[in-house]
Amino acid sequence: MNQAKSVNMENLKTELIRQKELLCSIYQQNIKPNTPIYKTDFIFMGATNKALANISAFLNLIENENYLVAFAIVRMQLDVLLRFYAAILLDADSRTKYSDTFLSGERIDKLQVWIKNKKGKNIKQFLTDKFLCEQFEKTFGVDWVLRVYQQTSKFIHMSGISFLCMINKTENKGKDIKFRIGLHKDGKIQIENEHLVDSISCIIDITQHILACLDIWLKEKET
Repeated sequence: MNQAKSVNMENLKTELIRQKELLCSIYQQNIKPNTPIYKTDFIFMGATNKALANISAFLNLIENENYLVAFAIVRMQLDVLLRFYAAILLDADSRTKYSDTFLSGERIDKLQVWIKNKKGKNIKQFLTDKFLCEQFEKTFGVDWVLRVYQQTSKFIHMSGISFLCMINKTENKGKDIKFRIGLHKDGKIQIENEHLVDSISCIIDITQHILACLDIWLKEKET
């Protein structure tokens, strides 16, 4: 790893730790004794708790060079974002329905809610991950959410990526190929540093949008 890439990755780790501290601060400032609690607050608390756990696990995994699982954490953090975004996307009636479904542990992709389409007409829509990804991109003006969802899902489910990460580079290209299994010094999974930096950068972007969604909800509570 060259020095520039090393510094870049350390800066990204520092930012991720800063976001972790900010999540804790927002939680402590807004969930206090003797204050009103709404159903959405329970999702808020769960989202904050899971986001913090994901960050801690991600940092531990990359420190131990367990990249194959670390990349799966990125997908898990995106899941936190989508689940909380769904809560602030909906109107009051649909939000109550969503909160009841979510808190009961039922699948939200089977839940139908009323959503305005492009023409402003109310239509019934299942809260699938694909819909939430596309809707989120429209809300925040980004174009990476669905793509990241699809790419990182490969690390959640058993897929070809599990095999590709076993391939070790050799000097004799086209002649020799080596496979390695395990995570120890003499057989750790080989991951290009660029992929690791991209992964950390991605989880930072996701966490930043989690913070933005939390802020939207907290401002709504104040009105």
